[in-house]
Amino acid sequence: MDPMLDFTGKVALITGAASGFGRGLAAELGKRGARLVLGDINMEALDKLVADLEADGVDALAPSSGSLRRGDASHRRRGARRRRRDSP
Repeated sequence: MDPMLDFTGKVALITGAASGFGRGLAAELGKRGARLVLGDINMEALDKLVADLEADGVDALAPSSGSLRRGDASHRRRGARRRRRDSP
């Protein structure tokens, strides 16, 4: 395989992965050896995608929104928005 097309040992983070372009990108990068971290608001479709990719031998992970802990980036962003609204 052309080294420019080989993603073995690389990790790809794909949002909007459950459908459309994101799903296609996940499938293609997975075929090319990338390990995948996937996100989407449609958790049911995302879970199906992960199962399909794993069945094809792709290393895929889809952290659920419930796995976020206090201090993660999403919490910091919300805090930053609050500070901006409250600031003089």
